Amino acid sequence: MTKRRSRGDGGLHWDEARQRWIASVTVGYTPAGKRIVRKASGRTKTEANNALRKKIREYEDGLSIAHTGFTVADALADWLAYGLSGKAASTVGNYTVLSRTHIAPDLGARKLRDLYLDALSRAADRIPMFVNEFGTQQASGDGPNNFTRAQAYLDLMATKKISWTNWNYSDDLRSGAVITAGTCGAGPYPGTSRLKPAGVWVRDRVRTADDFPTG
Repeated sequence: MTKRRSRGDGGLHWDEARQRWIASVTVGYTPAGKRIVRKASGRTKTEANNALRKKIREYEDGLSIAHTGFTVADALADWLAYGLSGKAASTVGNYTVLSRTHIAPDLGARKLRDLYLDALSRAADRIPMFVNEFGTQQASGDGPNNFTRAQAYLDLMATKKISWTNWNYSDDLRSGAVITAGTCGAGPYPGTSRLKPAGVWVRDRVRTADDFPTG
């Protein structure tokens, strides 16, 4: 079985035929589970990485409305239109009725981002949970940090006794990579001098012990 790649997986390689460096990164997944990949090229590694960063920001700019204003009704409409291919007509009809009569009237106007914390809280009351892809940026692992929102998740996870780990302990080009570029190969490693803002923020929280029961 093919292992699904983690969010933000990508790489940098030399294309001999094109005589250029190729940088790539996974920025998300389609409803069908297919990776959404952005690629860029350059004559140098730095040029390729800078071009890729620009493409990532263009992609996220296109998602800005969805990040801030995408509602439950919008998500239901997309799911009914694109997420039920291959289902029997009767199944699609039943889902459509259920969505429009039982979900949309009560939750349709709510923004999806406002439901995430509620969903995590309810799920944690029912099943054991461990959060293994946590960050302070958008889904691609790049863009501005939102420490206020990230802290809200950490506060909830502390209340629910949910353990977590940050998702990108690397020195790649994105803001979500906690270490500045070049550190892995050259150092120095102690202290905070080679940490990005996200790295400093995560380090402070990792160094704060959880108040979890041990027995």
